[in-house]
Amino acid sequence: MNIILLITLVASARYVATEEVVTDTGLDIVDLADRLGFYSYLLAADETNLTDTLRSASNITLFIPTNEAFLSLSQPTRDIWAADVKFYTRLMKYHVIKGAYMAADLLDEHLYDTLDNSLVRIDSYNSSQPTPFTDYANSRIIQSNFRATNGFIHVIKDVVLDIEDRTILDWVAENKNLSLFFNGTTIVPSVQALLNNAMAPFTLFVPTNKAIDSLPKGTWERLMRDPTSMTDVLNGHIVNETFYSNGLVKGDVLQTVNKLAKLTVGLQGDKLFINTAQVIQGNNGALNGVIHIVNQVLLPKISS
Repeated sequence: MNIILLITLVASARYVATEEVVTDTGLDIVDLADRLGFYSYLLAADETNLTDTLRSASNITLFIPTNEAFLSLSQPTRDIWAADVKFYTRLMKYHVIKGAYMAADLLDEHLYDTLDNSLVRIDSYNSSQPTPFTDYANSRIIQSNFRATNGFIHVIKDVVLDIEDRTILDWVAENKNLSLFFNGTTIVPSVQALLNNAMAPFTLFVPTNKAIDSLPKGTWERLMRDPTSMTDVLNGHIVNETFYSNGLVKGDVLQTVNKLAKLTVGLQGDKLFINTAQVIQGNNGALNGVIHIVNQVLLPKISS
């Protein structure tokens, strides 16, 4: 029976776990995950020939999605995995980093090597959150520190569905609906260098072509002839640090790379706003941060 079907059948199984460190079990990561009841990921590991690697590897950390997370996967996602086993394999490896880390040892905004030989970012949200939390590739760590003989298991809320191996600049360049903003970066090498820096984390709130076209006639064309002003405008869309939407709280004020400009976070129901611009497609992960697509060119509030 195909693993995608098997995952569906077992995903409703419950696991029993606490946030305390489980010590001296004498179990490797695979057997510990089995004892904890994470059958869906283990079946995926079997299907992608990852099980033996997990058993034999020393000093690894597995970020394991819940069975319910697998159950909630859409049919198109399952179809992609069935059609592209290479990507499916990479994705399961992407849930494992090299090195044995307790949760307290995971560093905010740090990139870790995965078994896929790609990099993954850890984000911790503390300052404005009612309850601080840590994300693994935008999937919240909900239980942690299960110790195996060859590493640790931390439980994450969602299956990570994409490998974030493009920079923000690459991601924008490949999206035809963002071509005007990308064209703006071509006259400002400093902004291109910033968004192409794989190691430095940023959040980009990028307006669509439609948003830019809605500016007063000739505005963007004039900016394209004025690199200094274009620099100020573009930098007003870029925030230092990685902020996925679940790390933003109503009333948060975000400092942009344009030191004179700040952005204010708003929420109306389940809709996220940055100043008066609505985020229409959020949480697009990149190697060096995250991209949120907005429906207006941002006119940042100027600091006093």
